[in-house]
Amino acid sequence: MATMVAGPVDCKSDEKSNSMYPSEWWWAERQVSEILAEHPGELVKTGSPNILCTALPNHWRSNKTLPMAFKVIALSDIEDGTIVNLRVGNDENFCGELRNNTAVMKNNVAKFNDLRIIGRSGRGKSFNLNIIISSMPVLVAVYSKCIKVTVDGPREPRSKIILGQQQHFFDSRLTYHASRSAVGVAMGAAGYPLANNWGYNNYSSYLGYNSGVVGSAYQT
Repeated sequence: MATMVAGPVDCKSDEKSNSMYPSEWWWAERQVSEILAEHPGELVKTGSPNILCTALPNHWRSNKTLPMAFKVIALSDIEDGTIVNLRVGNDENFCGELRNNTAVMKNNVAKFNDLRIIGRSGRGKSFNLNIIISSMPVLVAVYSKCIKVTVDGPREPRSKIILGQQQHFFDSRLTYHASRSAVGVAMGAAGYPLANNWGYNNYSSYLGYNSGVVGSAYQT
C-alpha cells in the first residue's frame, strides 16, 4: 500500500500570516526587517513591498526644509538614472505643491535634496505621499497619511499658551510695583514730599506746579 509522506514543516507560517508580502516572498519580509533594524526610526515601509523611504515628521510647517534629506530606497534592481517623482495629496488638496521633488536613482537610492512641501493639507488632515519610479514597468508606492502641513507648523497647545501669558502678566505686574516702590523710597530720602498715592495730581507737590514759587517767576 502506498503511504503518504509529509513534506517539510513550514516554520514561517506566523511570519506569512501577518506579512504584506505574498507567501512565496517570505524572504523579502526578513530582508526589510533587517534593513529597518539597521536604520531605526529613519526608514518606513510604503504600500509597495520593494520600496522604502525616509520617515517624515507627523506635523510640519509649509515651505520649510525637512529635518533630513528624503530618500527612496528600492529593494529590486532599478537602472541608474531612472527618474523618481514625488506627489502629495488628499481629499481636500488633491495635488499639493512641492519643490525639489524630482531625483534620479543611483545604486537603488534616490535622494531628494531640500524637498519642500508648499501646499497645505487642511485642518486636521494629512497628506498621502505618492512615489513614482519611471522604470519599465512604472513602480508606484504610497506613503499613507504621512505628514500634516500647516502655515505655522507644530505649536504648543492653546492651554499652555494662555497659562504662559498669564504668568508673564503677573510677573510684569510684580516687577512694575517693585520698581515704583524703590523709586518712591529713593525720592523720599532725597527730600521730595511724596504722597502715598502715585496719582498724576501728586507730582505737583515736588514739581512746583500751581505753587507760589513758580507763579512768582512769571508775574509781571
